[in-house]
Amino acid sequence: MQNEKMMRVLVRKIPLLGVSVAKAQRFDSLPVWEEWRKISKEEKVIYSALEPGLDCSTWKEALRATVPGGTLPVHLGGDLTEEMKRNGYYVDKNVFIPSRTRIIDLTKSESELLNDMDQGTRRWLRKVTKVQTEEVSTKELESWWKEWSRWKKGYFPGLRELQIYKEEFGKKAVWMGARLNDKWVGGIVMYTTRDTAVYYLAWSSKEGKRNGAQYKLTWSSMKRAKKMGCSTWDFEGINDPRWPRKSWQGFSEFKRRWGGAEVEMPGCWSRWF
Repeated sequence: MQNEKMMRVLVRKIPLLGVSVAKAQRFDSLPVWEEWRKISKEEKVIYSALEPGLDCSTWKEALRATVPGGTLPVHLGGDLTEEMKRNGYYVDKNVFIPSRTRIIDLTKSESELLNDMDQGTRRWLRKVTKVQTEEVSTKELESWWKEWSRWKKGYFPGLRELQIYKEEFGKKAVWMGARLNDKWVGGIVMYTTRDTAVYYLAWSSKEGKRNGAQYKLTWSSMKRAKKMGCSTWDFEGINDPRWPRKSWQGFSEFKRRWGGAEVEMPGCWSRWF
């Protein structure tokens, strides 16, 4: 339901009431409004949220020409604000998915990527010698997940959820683990699209943090993504001053240290019918 492209829409019915709510996320061109209104009427949608994404080719081209640390604002064709308001949508005070992220150009050589990092990150990568990283096998997933459960913060996926995730994505889903003295001390859940690797979830134990496990894990995951043919690394969410989250400040600073550029999404637009 999009100009020359497919727009995925999630519609959820509200039991007993006979009405629905809907959302569409990360689409990269404006909807065909006539079709959107038709679907909303057929599904009896009373609330909808639209979270535009971006045309990947556009921001990747911009990334190549951007000084590390810069910000790439995202604009869909035409005046987005006027287009949304004309169709009854206004900026929501909340967002459902990250509205700002940090991306890194993986077409660069490893030495170039290292030069883009800050000194502290390069120092950690030189210091981390005891921690070993590897791709977590299906057989070892449960032991890795159990150790993760001891250090969980915020969203934590169930074991079956991770298994289904692997079944659905296959080789595009990668679990990276860090060991210290043969004990799991950290991990990263990464998935890939056609040419982008996404840093989806991460964890580390106290011992892992003391020994810089997350630095080595992230670097190992980036190199793994390069071998898989990915040209871009997406850190999947950092703190956005427009919709600030205090709890995101720490890991947002960690992601900033790796260089690259920041991308701002347009945010969430919602409407009550």
